[in-house]
Amino acid sequence: MSIEKIKKFGWVIGSVTVIGGLTAVNPKLMERIGCEIVDWGPGFGLAALVMYGLYLLANSVGLKILAGLEKPAEALGKQAEALTKQSISMDHLTTALQNYVDRDQTDHREILILLKVVAERVNNLREIKDGKDGN
Repeated sequence: MSIEKIKKFGWVIGSVTVIGGLTAVNPKLMERIGCEIVDWGPGFGLAALVMYGLYLLANSVGLKILAGLEKPAEALGKQAEALTKQSISMDHLTTALQNYVDRDQTDHREILILLKVVAERVNNLREIKDGKDGN
């Protein structure tokens, strides 16, 4: 490809210059890239435009998806806090039930002791009554 063809498509070289700044680095490389782009024809430009559009679409959709994931993450955080509070209250409930059972066992023991005392006194009274009746 000749330089004349490249001059016809100066916008291609100008756009590549703006994108990469390659003319300042290596002018022969820039000429070669320009020739290749011109050889590829308008299909390359169309393909590049379509690829850029797909990139923009994927970028915006991806950002919306990531933004949509924040709400479920917040909901999961709140659910974890609620479960933590529930487990703490269950611990308190366990302690309260244990205290109730222990107190109930203490009351039961006291009742049994009192019943034994009452039974002994009743037996003593019977013995006294039998002793008086026997005289």
